[in-house]
Amino acid sequence: MAYIKTKFSGKFTDFYLEALRKEVEKNPPPKYVDIRETKGSEGFGIRVRKTGVINFFYFYHFGGRRRMLVIGSYNYDRNRMTLAEARQKYNDAFSQVHAHKRDPMAPPVENIGGGLTVSEVAKEFLEKYSVVNYAPRWHDNIKSVLER
Repeated sequence: MAYIKTKFSGKFTDFYLEALRKEVEKNPPPKYVDIRETKGSEGFGIRVRKTGVINFFYFYHFGGRRRMLVIGSYNYDRNRMTLAEARQKYNDAFSQVHAHKRDPMAPPVENIGGGLTVSEVAKEFLEKYSVVNYAPRWHDNIKSVLER
């Protein structure tokens, strides 16, 4: 069994990733191995799996929790990406966390209500849904709660 070097100093290169891919094809790791860049890219790294797949990831902290964003795969056909594409996605996610204070794994914020106020939505709910689907007593209770 080959030993995959987990301590890495510097930045990833296409040459390094290609050599690593060839090594993993010959001798895969027992489970998985995480390798992180140490120069200039805080939290950016690769995970080498025993199946031979090499994934790019970004470890970051948000809301008091440690999170891992899987950016893409170097050698897996379904979501294959180059090192340059992975770096661009990493930079986008990094700026979301540090500059915009937003979790890159959070779903996008949409204007769900279409500009309606809470009272307009409550009125529509009472007229179109509550009266039709529930007993008058339940409807009156909900109407009272919403009005307060």
